[in-house]
Order: sequence, then C-alpha cells, then structure tokens
Amino acid sequence: MNRNAEYNALLAELDAATIATPPALADAVARANAKARRARRIRNVLVVPATAVTILFAAFVTAVNVSADFAELCEQTPILRELAAAVERRPSLKAAVENEYVQSPNGLVQTENDVTMTIEHLIADEKELHIFYRLRSDNYKSLGIEPRFRKREGDNTVLSCGFGYGGTGVDKIQSIKVSFSETTPDSLVMECDVYDRADGELYPGTQIATFRFPLHVDPDKIKLTETITLDKPVVIDGQKFTVTTVEIRPTHTRLFLTDDPDNTAWLKRLDIYAEDENGERYPVRHDGSTSVWKGVTSLQLESSSFSKGKRLTLHITGADWLDRDAPRAKIDLANVAAEGLPQGVALERAIRKGDSWRLVFSYVPRNVGQLFEWGTYYDEAGTQYRYHQSSSYSGYVDEHLTLKDRSTEAFELKDYPFDVVYLQPHYTRWVTLDTPVEIAVK
Repeated sequence: MNRNAEYNALLAELDAATIATPPALADAVARANAKARRARRIRNVLVVPATAVTILFAAFVTAVNVSADFAELCEQTPILRELAAAVERRPSLKAAVENEYVQSPNGLVQTENDVTMTIEHLIADEKELHIFYRLRSDNYKSLGIEPRFRKREGDNTVLSCGFGYGGTGVDKIQSIKVSFSETTPDSLVMECDVYDRADGELYPGTQIATFRFPLHVDPDKIKLTETITLDKPVVIDGQKFTVTTVEIRPTHTRLFLTDDPDNTAWLKRLDIYAEDENGERYPVRHDGSTSVWKGVTSLQLESSSFSKGKRLTLHITGADWLDRDAPRAKIDLANVAAEGLPQGVALERAIRKGDSWRLVFSYVPRNVGQLFEWGTYYDEAGTQYRYHQSSSYSGYVDEHLTLKDRSTEAFELKDYPFDVVYLQPHYTRWVTLDTPVEIAVK
C-alpha cells in the first residue's frame, strides 16, 4: 500500500449527464430540496486551522444493504446504485447517499491520450468535499492519479487544503477526499495528472494525461454544522484533558480536546465511539486522522448527522500516549535488535540490500494508524532522512515467517549505509479502561 502523510452536503441533484432522471428520482430530488430549505439554521462553526497534508486511502466496493425505498430507487438509477456500492464501507457517506445528499454535476468530462475522466458526484459539507470520479480507457487497465487544487479559474494559487485519494483501475467509481481548514469554497479548480500503473508496485507510474476541472458546490444545499460545546474534563491514566467541542457534519463528526500542560504524555489516539439511544454506533473514521495544532487535538468520528436518534453519548474505552521524555527508538540493523519500541511492537527483519535496508515490524493488531512518525528516520549524528513507501500486512512477514495474531509494517531505508538507525515512535504505550468514560453530547 502506498501512502503519504496523514491528514485529514449535499442534498441531491441526481440528474446525471448520461441518463434521463426517472420520475421516482425526480420526486426524491424535490423532497431533498424541500428538506434543505427547512433545515437552514443559524451558523455556528469553530474554525481550527491545520497544516495541509495528504493521505492515501483505499476505496472499498461491495454489495449495497440499504432501506427498501432507497434500494428501489437505486434499481431504477444505475449511476446512483453504483455510488451507493462505492461508499458501502464508509458509513457517513453511505448515510449521505441514502438521504439524497449528493450533487451530480453535468458536463465534467475530458479526454486525452485514450483516457477519459468524468466527475460524476460531489458530497460536501462546510469542511469537506468528496469528489467521485471515473476513468475510462481502451488501452490502459490500471490508472492512478495525482490531484492538485487551485482557488479558481484564472487564479493558480494553491488552495489550502488536505486531500486523500487512492486505488487504481478503470471504469469504476473512485473518490478524492478534500479537507479544508476554512469553509468549503463554492468553487475551485482540480488539476489531475493520470498515470499508467500497469505494474501495481510502480509509483507514481508513467504520466499519460492531465485534466483540469472547474468544480462548483451549491452552498444552498450544504447542511450546516451542528456545534455543541461540552467543556467536559476527563482524566485517563493520570493524564488530564478537556473535551471542548463536538461538530457534527454530514461527512464526519469532529471532536476537539485540549490537554493539561502539566501532563507527562501527549495524547496520540483515543479508543472512542459515539452512540445514540437506538444503539447506533459512530466509531472513529477509518480514513480520518488525529491532528494537533496549538495544543488542540482534533479527532474524527463517523457522522450521526442523518440519525433518527435524539440523544448522543461519547464512550472512551482507551488511549494511546507518547511519553514526553521518551527517546527515539534505536534500531541495531546489523544485529536485528531494537530499544525503545512502542508497546506491543517487535522488530522482525532487518535485511540489507546493497546500501539500503528493509525493516519489518510486527505489532498487536489494533487500530493504531501508524507505529512511527511517518516518513522520517535519523542516523547517529541526528541527520534526518525520509522514506516514501510502506506496506502493511495481517500476519505475513515473508515466505519464511507468518505471525499468528499479529500484523506487520515494512518499509525501506534507501541509500542508508549505516548499521544503526533511530525512529521516532508515534506512541509509546496504550491503556484500556475497565470502565469506559461516558460523556453526554445531547
């Protein structure tokens, strides 16, 4: 799996360019527009700026399991059915599609060098834009992209945003997630380089086309953020922090925390979920992130925006900590030995390849996100280096070793002739609570 550094609404116009809107879908659009007019309320948004970073995430496509009315609508509308399947394992986006919260722009199709790119759907709220696109080609079977975002037509200023994308393939719906530190703009320009990735391990591949699409988001169809102030103090494992604010949006729920300056460890991750009175759970998003900016920690959960529940409670079941006095982990490459690894992590392989090394670590399979600060390593003099690709497996190390009940992460230190390397742990330890901490949100 290739990945870059992590980071981190629409009520429908489902009139796709290639088909006529069926009567049932037209009725759904009318209901959605009426619902949007009723849903307008006073805007109350907490803005927390963040450095723009990018993340790669995999798109999952499975069978649809939705309500009877929505399933019938999908049967009549092939494009809507395919979109529903594309977001099946992304609960917030699935709920958005089921609730007709999609914009489908017309005419966004371009062709170059036997590659046709179509922008088919948009799902947006005040902080995020999800772009659903399709690549078609007769000659290429595996295509990848590298997007860039500009402010507007005629203005090549790079837009301040973080974005995630992933997957290769032809003639299937794929997506790009764009996150904004400020409000989602009404218009922007997406530039997109397309690469031939016939060799699945080749990255980025051979560039074969570049497209430039003006994108327009209808602000009148954005469901506004529901902001709830909590200011609830919490103590876990002797560390203090305050749950300050919850922001509920159609694509995700964002939770803000502030930690106590006297803490001996930084909070790196919470085991947390929200639950309504009907037992519906909203866990941490698989493509979300935990970010820290000026002492404020932001966590992303799946959204309860379309829930029928009236009450919502946070449940904290554990936490990951990075001890503030923890040194970097020391890896003795020549002797395959390590000091200072995160809890539950073991060095399995250190294989020399010329002046490069391949490292394989195993760890207890948890939703840890990452083992080390991604992309950096250091020699004994403190010089910083970067690696750009890693692979994750469930239990597999190589043809000689498969580990039961453990996952692995591997990466290469290219052009690194030394026998010792230092890595910065992303966390040092975790704690699981016997009794979860519960916080009433509403």
